[in-house]
Amino acid sequence: MYQRDKAVSTTGIKRLLSCPLDYWALSALNPNHEFIASKSTSSLRKGSAFHCLLLEPHEFTKRFTVKDGVKQSSAPGFVGGGEYNEMMAAIDAIRAMPNVSQLFTDGEAEVTMVWEDKETGVLCRCRHDYFRRKHGMTVTIRPLPTSASARLTGRL
Repeated sequence: MYQRDKAVSTTGIKRLLSCPLDYWALSALNPNHEFIASKSTSSLRKGSAFHCLLLEPHEFTKRFTVKDGVKQSSAPGFVGGGEYNEMMAAIDAIRAMPNVSQLFTDGEAEVTMVWEDKETGVLCRCRHDYFRRKHGMTVTIRPLPTSASARLTGRL
């Protein structure tokens, strides 16, 4: 699992710069570390579901269950029918824009890269949302604030 790898990630570096004790407490490098799953919020759950539906649609039904007749679900592993419809509308909008949809072709989803920093000897890692190896390009999925999303969707 990516979070249990002993290589340093961007999140780990940010945590280290913010509070070294927090970094150490949560670091896989700490021999007394116990993996603590990140707190799942409604936004994180919905983001994970959208991410999966867009980038790994073949995995979606293995990880999530859509609850028809329910607008929104807060239960882990479940997506409300309303949320699912919103996600599919966003994905349809992405696919309708040729310049954007082509970014999600000829590549792989969820690619982890690990390397040793030559200057420090520190083992580092990153995870690409979508990596187009042939093009040397990575695509990162980030949410828009609700108001921006609504304005953008209205223009598509």
